[in-house]
Amino acid sequence: PQKSRAEDLGLKAKALEKTVASWQHMATEAARTLQTAAQATLRQTEPLTKTLTLSPRLECVARSRLTATSASQLHQEARAALTQASSSVQAATVTVMGARTLLADLE
Repeated sequence: PQKSRAEDLGLKAKALEKTVASWQHMATEAARTLQTAAQATLRQTEPLTKTLTLSPRLECVARSRLTATSASQLHQEARAALTQASSSVQAATVTVMGARTLLADLE
């Protein structure tokens, strides 16, 4: 009975490892998606700043504010998404470590 339980826990540990790897992949993809979105947003603000018929100094201020606002907002969203992904990966890692410890104790 202990051997079959140990084998079952081993399979569960492997499944958890795959889940952690999947979450890490999703976090990486989310970061790439957010980076792409940030770049697209910055490109979208460019025509707005170019159409302004302000003095060069005011245009520069308007451009920096538009870009800073968009970049800051996207940065915050990216940070929140990565924090959530990191937290999920850490929780899964702790679960895998616990499963491995239990498996080692049973063996």
